[in-house]
Amino acid sequence: MIPVVISLIFEVTIHEGRNRQVRRMCEAIGYPVRKLKRTQVAFLSLQGVKKGAYRELTDDEVVHLKKLVMHHE
Repeated sequence: MIPVVISLIFEVTIHEGRNRQVRRMCEAIGYPVRKLKRTQVAFLSLQGVKKGAYRELTDDEVVHLKKLVMHHE
């Protein structure tokens, strides 16, 4: 195990996430995850959305999501 002297913050980009994948990847190299924040899913991001808040999807976003789902089925 790698000793952790200070807390680390880093960004990970994955294109197809599996259940607890980021946590397992970090734990495999000796860095247990205490806090994890997903900032984007597909083309949807949290930019401009305050902590604890949400926003309605636009009609275009809904159409785009439906196309993505149909493409992966």
